Amino acid sequence: MEAQKNRVMRVAVLGAGLIGKERIKALDILKKRGKLIDLVGIYDPFSTQIDSICKEYLTKSLKSLQQVIELKPDWTNCSHPSQ
Repeated sequence: MEAQKNRVMRVAVLGAGLIGKERIKALDILKKRGKLIDLVGIYDPFSTQIDSICKEYLTKSLKSLQQVIELKPDWTNCSHPSQ
């Protein structure tokens, strides 16, 4: 399958803890450097900071995995605790 040129990659992030925030930050840097990335939302049922993180990165706070699925992201990053 060949990637389409000038196609925006729609990305969802699962987990907004330490590693998840680093992934979100990296996506934001890539976007600011001209990469065609749309952070469609962040899901983390345990984060107390999810709303402020989403506000900072201009994206949606997702309340369920079903919402993630309904957005049909091209790519999903899952960052979860190792324990």
